[in-house]
Amino acid sequence: MPILKIRYQLWFLTLIISMAFFLILLSLYTDSVYRIILGLIWLVIGLNNAYNNAVLEVTETTISIRNSLGIITKRYAYREGDISIRKQEIYFNKERIYKHLFTFSQADFEQVSAYLTSENPELNLGRHLVADDDSEDL
Repeated sequence: MPILKIRYQLWFLTLIISMAFFLILLSLYTDSVYRIILGLIWLVIGLNNAYNNAVLEVTETTISIRNSLGIITKRYAYREGDISIRKQEIYFNKERIYKHLFTFSQADFEQVSAYLTSENPELNLGRHLVADDDSEDL
């Protein structure tokens, strides 16, 4: 299984990179070395997010949560606990570990959600239960 990732949306990454360029140009105008360095750091973070960073990664055994610098902040072994998906949120042992925001890719979230649902029979059980009209007569 390939690693599933939830990434930032393209318009958000474009905004981050363009704001970094704007900060660099503004700092060149004001002759501020500090702001040039800050703009370059912001540009590196934006390019890192565009090419190889993800907010959430799902492997065969773990879910990894990353911050905007690409550093893993939390790692969960989701096969060892109770995982649930409700209203664009992922819960692990009744603790919310991920909330989907408008800046993240919706298609990536749906792919991760479908994988987690297919891997956990508890999440998949509700789809296949159909109310039987004859059961009320018993």
